[in-house]
Amino acid sequence: MRVSSITLQQQSLNAINKTQNSLARGYMQLSTGKQILSPADDPVAYGRINRLNEYVGTLKGYNDNAVTAENNLSLMESTLDGMLDSLFRINELTKQASNETLSQDDKNVIATEIEGNLSDLINLANTKDANGDYIFTGYMSKMQPYNNDGNFSYQGDQGQRKLQVGSTSFITTSYSGYQIFDDVKNGNGTFTTTDGSVTNTGSGIISNGSVTNAAAYIQDDYSVNFVTNSSGDLAYQIIGTAQGQVVPPLPATVPDDAPIFETGKSINFNGMAVTITGVPQVGDDFGISASSRQNVFTTIQNIVDTLKTPLANSADKANYQNDLERNAAALDSGISKVLAGIADIGTSRSLVEKEQNVNSDLITKYQSTLGSIEDLDYTAAITELNNQMVSLQAAQQSYVKIQNLSLLNYL
Repeated sequence: MRVSSITLQQQSLNAINKTQNSLARGYMQLSTGKQILSPADDPVAYGRINRLNEYVGTLKGYNDNAVTAENNLSLMESTLDGMLDSLFRINELTKQASNETLSQDDKNVIATEIEGNLSDLINLANTKDANGDYIFTGYMSKMQPYNNDGNFSYQGDQGQRKLQVGSTSFITTSYSGYQIFDDVKNGNGTFTTTDGSVTNTGSGIISNGSVTNAAAYIQDDYSVNFVTNSSGDLAYQIIGTAQGQVVPPLPATVPDDAPIFETGKSINFNGMAVTITGVPQVGDDFGISASSRQNVFTTIQNIVDTLKTPLANSADKANYQNDLERNAAALDSGISKVLAGIADIGTSRSLVEKEQNVNSDLITKYQSTLGSIEDLDYTAAITELNNQMVSLQAAQQSYVKIQNLSLLNYL
């Protein structure tokens, strides 16, 4: 079989091109630090690399979300901590205001300080994050949650924004103002007590009461009315809107069987207990009804209004104490809500940290696996590159000699 000069030259050129391609690939490997540059190098390994890179990218995205979540949660926590300072101060001032020796000027001074704290609370409730979004307005992040106009009605919704920080973990990154500041039960959380205010003429003061037997508790609107029994003693009866006469229990009659009133003695019925101190008058009445929602800002404004109301007589003083005690109890409930919010945020921050650690461990593991598959062995790569360069030189020199292989050169 005869091999022509042209064939020899073409084979030499092919060898040169092949070696040049190998050199180019070697240089590319050295510049990237990767031994697998395309699916052609190793289709199976290339597929594994893509999947591992996708996993790592997803985990890094989760950790980016975790950083955002941590920033938002930290802002909310510090904001609520700041609000607690004002709430505790208002609580302290409210207790001071219950001192019967205070003059009206003293009460006005206290009211002014409470108003200042209330303004601070509203400003904190309207806190924005780094993106200019309100943190306590649910999904309506551009809507200011509260106006400092004495109304204090919540303007947002009850949504909670969330971020995914793990394959199955979503962290709440915003709370609605309704959840923390509005969804607060007045009274003792189950029922609230009120006095007849304008109609009462005595000095009776009713406590916030408590549930003594949850199984026996019957929700209703009750009225504690003061009467004179057949013996001329001050007595009381309790009537429920739905229950009818509760005390004295039927078939007892009023006023003959009405129990005698003893100041400070517990009044127990239908699984609940209240006490009335002072000296009520015949015709005075006190209400007991189910607790309702009252936002903490309204509660504080009620305390301010109570402090600013002048007292003309013993009945006014009793109404003043009743109002203070009722709103002080609601304020305690509001403080408890804020504390619960801080606790929830603390739990969320712990979960974020946990997920970050899990994600980081997985990223390290996947990157280690990636390295074992695609990272270049520089020593071996440089040795191979040098071999390819020698091969290229040999191929080029061979090509030059082959070009001169012609009979014409010897004629």
